[in-house]
Amino acid sequence: MTVVVSTGRRVAPGDVVYASGADCSEWGDVAAGEGCCTRLVAGEASVDVAEERQIIATRLGVVQWSESTVSVHRALKRRRESAHVALIANDANDTDAPSVLAKSTTVFGPGLGDTVHVRVVRVTRVFAYGEIIAVNGVWCSNSSVGVGLAGSFRGVVRLEDIRPFKPRKDKLAPPPPAAAFHAGDVIIATVLSQSDVRQYQLSTMGEHCGVVEAAVVVDRVRVKLQHMPGRRDAMRNPIDGTVHYRWCPLIYPAVA
Repeated sequence: MTVVVSTGRRVAPGDVVYASGADCSEWGDVAAGEGCCTRLVAGEASVDVAEERQIIATRLGVVQWSESTVSVHRALKRRRESAHVALIANDANDTDAPSVLAKSTTVFGPGLGDTVHVRVVRVTRVFAYGEIIAVNGVWCSNSSVGVGLAGSFRGVVRLEDIRPFKPRKDKLAPPPPAAAFHAGDVIIATVLSQSDVRQYQLSTMGEHCGVVEAAVVVDRVRVKLQHMPGRRDAMRNPIDGTVHYRWCPLIYPAVA
């Protein structure tokens, strides 16, 4: 039986982070990194199980996968006053480049059910792709000023996971991702599953999920869009009043 502990899980010394049969062809592709060691465990004679090789944690920390290498990094302490994400204050006069995240400690990756901040990189007909920049209000260890970096944690939102939708006679398919997100937007989403070592399937169905920061360029000036009370499907340009389609949170978290 193969056991794999996903990125972001907390483990203690002696916990198994990866296990597989000694004769399994996949075993040679997995290596023990920092904070881990390998051991060989004899199978149980009563159930005729072959030898099992295990990678176990040697310290208290957080599991981190990097391609085929698994490591355990020490968990960093969070400071109460800096561990939360500062959301935009919707100041109509502020047209400077956005500053979404406050200085904070870092985490190594999201887990199932975590809330993440994602900077949208690309939008297609059925998917929205982005880079995960924060997990549960704390900087992600692979986040950076740039976007679309090779080593970053990636998130993907499928068309059916963007917003609730009930088919009607005049509308059988939900609105496309381009009606919800644009490249450069910062969104809040929930982790549904991990589809790859560094890629996560996300959802923005929750009332707290959606676009928290977006901007447009007007006369070569970058203007932040404002949320519209009572609407989840649009934001407003405070300068000329134009409406831009975005999928926004229904409940806005308090500014840290």
